[in-house]
Amino acid sequence: GSLFGRHRLGSVASELLHSSTIPVALAPAGTATQDDHVVPRVTAAVGTRPGAEVLLDEAAALAADGGVDLRLVSLVPFDVPPGLDTGAIRVVGEEHAHEVLARAKDRLPDTLGAVVEEAPGDSVEDAVSNLSWLPGEVALVGSSRLAQPRRLFLGSTAAKMLHELPVPMIVVPRTRGEAGDR
Repeated sequence: GSLFGRHRLGSVASELLHSSTIPVALAPAGTATQDDHVVPRVTAAVGTRPGAEVLLDEAAALAADGGVDLRLVSLVPFDVPPGLDTGAIRVVGEEHAHEVLARAKDRLPDTLGAVVEEAPGDSVEDAVSNLSWLPGEVALVGSSRLAQPRRLFLGSTAAKMLHELPVPMIVVPRTRGEAGDR
């Protein structure tokens, strides 16, 4: 029922996104009919909230397993308290970007690259629609801080992203499962 190339959540997907103990992948309408099923790049939407480290680990592991580069999209401007002045947001964002990029490069083989890209826009939806997306790319997001330990809960930022994403989204629990889980 969604537009071609966009997401629409039904009752089963919604239930999975609010209770699963493992990552859940959602693909926009029409994805299954695409001829090329090669993932050319992994993008992770990183902020400063709890669980960001787990998301970074999962995104780096997925990129390394697939032998593709990792793009980290900074959502810091949407992750800070309302009312914080723009200059402070920029400083927090730049510091966070450098830290996250360094951690990502430590987790990737030397043959793969990692970049941080600030998502430009006045809202989450605007930012996501202004990013360039490669055919077959996947986007990883973290579970909401409202989730129970080792469970998913689709947060408001991820839900807003989902409406604009033209690529599959993987929602990752904000805490790790049992030893060996990935």
